[in-house]
Amino acid sequence: MAKKETPSRKPRTQKLGVKPGHRVGLLGFEDPDFVVELIEAGAEVVETKTTGLFDHLFVYMDCEEHTFAFNLLRSRLKPNGAIWALWPKGMKEFNGNHVRERGLEAGVVDVKVVSFSDALSSLKFVIRLKDR
Repeated sequence: MAKKETPSRKPRTQKLGVKPGHRVGLLGFEDPDFVVELIEAGAEVVETKTTGLFDHLFVYMDCEEHTFAFNLLRSRLKPNGAIWALWPKGMKEFNGNHVRERGLEAGVVDVKVVSFSDALSSLKFVIRLKDR
């Protein structure tokens, strides 16, 4: 009989690797509750239009065209930063395979999958070690 998994009790920001002082940007979605979580975790939530590099970029993608942003997003990351691609769960026409393929083409590699919310899946991308 398979063992039933219990949901993690860790705060979402901890599962996502957000630490105090991290510079975080959100692109393509609004989630006031998540912004509060980030601030409570000690992160600095910054407009993505500003200059400077980010520790974490959370980017909503729901179609193939959105994935072409990986090259630009990569240029906005600190060397050890992360792009978190978020997409709607259950979409057949657009899924994690589309996201992963475009990320790899842009020179970032997927290293972690997290259920971001009941509605969104997420995949963490980082710059390859050899390219940092």
